[in-house]
Amino acid sequence: MKIQLSFFKKKYGSYSLRTKIIIYFLIINMIVMSSLGIIYYWKSTQIMQEEKAKNIQNTLSRVAIDVVNLTDSIRQVSDSISANPNIREYLRRPVTDDDFQQSMEDFRKINDIIQSFPYKQEVFKIRIFFDTPIFYSSNKVNLLGMEQAASAPWYKDVNDRNGKIVWTSTYPYKFYHAWQENIISCVRVLNDLKQLDKRLGYVSIDLKERDIFKILEATEEVVNGRLFIVNGSGAILSNRDSALTGKSIYTMKGFEHLSLDEKNFVRTDVMGKNSLVQVKNIESLDMNIVSIISMESISEKNVIIMKFLLQSFALILLVSILLAVLLSKNVTGRVLQLIEYVRRVDIEDDDYELKVEHNDELSSLMISFNKMVARNRTLIKEVYQEKVSKKEAELRALQAQINPHFLYNTMDTINWMALKYKARDIMHMTQLLSRFYRLSLNGGRDIVHIEDEIEHIKTYIDIQKNRFEDDIEAYFDICPELYRYSTIKLLLQPIVENAIFHGIQKKPDQKGVIRIIGFKDDQIIKLRIIDDGAGMDRETVAKLEAGLIEADNHSGSYGLKNITQRIKLYFGEEYGIKIDSEPEKGTCVELFFPAVIYKDS
Repeated sequence: MKIQLSFFKKKYGSYSLRTKIIIYFLIINMIVMSSLGIIYYWKSTQIMQEEKAKNIQNTLSRVAIDVVNLTDSIRQVSDSISANPNIREYLRRPVTDDDFQQSMEDFRKINDIIQSFPYKQEVFKIRIFFDTPIFYSSNKVNLLGMEQAASAPWYKDVNDRNGKIVWTSTYPYKFYHAWQENIISCVRVLNDLKQLDKRLGYVSIDLKERDIFKILEATEEVVNGRLFIVNGSGAILSNRDSALTGKSIYTMKGFEHLSLDEKNFVRTDVMGKNSLVQVKNIESLDMNIVSIISMESISEKNVIIMKFLLQSFALILLVSILLAVLLSKNVTGRVLQLIEYVRRVDIEDDDYELKVEHNDELSSLMISFNKMVARNRTLIKEVYQEKVSKKEAELRALQAQINPHFLYNTMDTINWMALKYKARDIMHMTQLLSRFYRLSLNGGRDIVHIEDEIEHIKTYIDIQKNRFEDDIEAYFDICPELYRYSTIKLLLQPIVENAIFHGIQKKPDQKGVIRIIGFKDDQIIKLRIIDDGAGMDRETVAKLEAGLIEADNHSGSYGLKNITQRIKLYFGEEYGIKIDSEPEKGTCVELFFPAVIYKDS
């Protein structure tokens, strides 16, 4: 693969500028035309899809109206039977085998009453279930016993609804031994209006599933797809494939994760075909009409659009080639003249510059070339000076590394000499000083653990106590949890130094106590240095906090301004120092910064 890329790269590099301009022009045109073609094709497909979806939704709305009209007519028949007092009176009478003739007469009257109701031809059977040992059957009306109702699939749902109409799922029903029909039933309970807690029976108005499908069949030809009537739980009530009737639509491949929502149409693979799925809800019946339209039928018009785009693309490509040839010839002629000038440029000759005689884009290029040569000369000088400065810095850094070692060796020699002459005070002071500088230098690192910083300030205070003959007392109250966190080195020493020289030493007796307290407040570390020295007035404190004055530089202190800048530099602008002081009572300096752990501390 790398060899092939190298070959093409080498081959392309050998082309003339004119050839490259033609290639660039053609590539750009092809990208633009392809992008526009793809966008146009995608947008037109989207628009046609939306139009198709809108038309299908309107068609589904008309189908829904037909279904509602059919079910309303069935509901009216059910209401008429339920509200007829004569039918209720006949059903209220007890029926026995002994009064067979009277029962048959009553049954014929019930049949005549029902036959007098206006109902559509789609009604297949009207079945009334009540307490009777005698069954009656006519062309449309069947009078059956309560035992048959108890074995019906709708029995539990109807009882739970207690008088309200229930539309069943599609189920097979055997009317005779060899005759089975898939039906959908409109069922309700018939209660005794004189005794509301007494149940007279049930009325079921049955429709053939294939008669219901006739409503869908004509529409399927119009939309060139398949239609389903599905109840609220997803069971298929009616469709073209009788094998799917009664099953859940969610068992069909492509419907596993779809919701039957009419707000949006969905593109998905249904039964292995890319299809457009739409839904129309019939809320009054808790039913949905689902359409599945193959995308192939929608894409037929897109094929025509694609052919037109390809023909237009070929024509534009030919025109682009002609324009590219003309344009490249006009541009490269001037460029070749510029190349001849550029070849004569001697960068080392400070006095030579390209002569510019015109005022166009190529002339601007020549001017830029002259400026580039001048800028290169300047950069060469700057780089040379930078390298010299870098070498000097490296020498200073090397010298800085040598000086601490010399200091350690010298103090070690003093320590051994003090040990030889048994000058323990000098030996102790030398050890403290050596430890102080070791902690101060810290291998050149600026970040240390708080534990090391506390150890460093303890060493510093021990040195000062030796100097001032124990006139200074120091107490530490540091939460051990703080030791593992990181801080800036030499953060406390300037503040403690100020506490000694600007606080305690300014008292009449020059004696005092320094308390160093450390704790964690939420995720903020706070270190407080408290002394009982001379203190400061509010104006001096305000100037210190504002960074207008520094501590005495002759004492060796870095100054509070320097400490504040270092804290803000390392931890952020929201951190720093707070000062609280009162004349003749002392000073409290609080440092606050985030609780963090740096790997190089």
